[in-house]
Amino acid sequence: MSTGAKIGIGCGVAAGAVVALLVALVVVGGMLVRNAEPTPAQPPEAFDPSDFPTPDVLSDETVPASDTTVGLTAAPGTLEPSFMFDDGDYVTVEVTVVNNTDEPVSVASMYFTLVDDGGEEHVAGAGLLMDADDIDVVELAPGQEITGNVSSSGTFTPVTVQFQSGSFGTTYTAPVA
Repeated sequence: MSTGAKIGIGCGVAAGAVVALLVALVVVGGMLVRNAEPTPAQPPEAFDPSDFPTPDVLSDETVPASDTTVGLTAAPGTLEPSFMFDDGDYVTVEVTVVNNTDEPVSVASMYFTLVDDGGEEHVAGAGLLMDADDIDVVELAPGQEITGNVSSSGTFTPVTVQFQSGSFGTTYTAPVA
C-alpha cells in the first residue's frame, strides 16, 4: 500500500470519528433537552414609558453654544488641499469646539452643517478629506477643545455653522464671523 493511500485512509478515519462525535453530542443534547422540566410562562411586566428618557433626536430644538454646554465658534477658513483633493469648488470654515459639559463629546466633520445666506444647509461631510486641515475625529473629554476646518462642496456664503454632538445629539449653532 502506498504512502498516499495510508494518509488518505487515516484522514478518512479521523473525519469519520469527528462526525461520529458530533452525532453523539447532538443525540445526548437532544435527550437532555427532552428530559428538562419546562419553565412556567411568566406574565410580562407592565410597561411604563416614564422609565425611559426621551431622546434628544425627537426634538427639533437648536441650542445656541454657551459656556455651560458645548462652545462653538466659527470663522471663514482657507482650504489647504489634501492628497484627496479633486479640483472642485469648496467653502471652508474654521471651527473651534469646546466641551464645557461633564460628558464626552464626539466631534467629526460629518457632524457639521454650513448654512448659507439663503438658509440652505450644506453638509460638511460633502467636503470630507478635501482639506489637509480637516477637523479630527475625536472624543472630547470635559474641558478639552479642538480647532480645525470643515468644508462643503459648492460656492456659497456661509452665515452660520451647526454642530450636532454625535449622530443623534443636541445641535449647537454659531455665526461665521
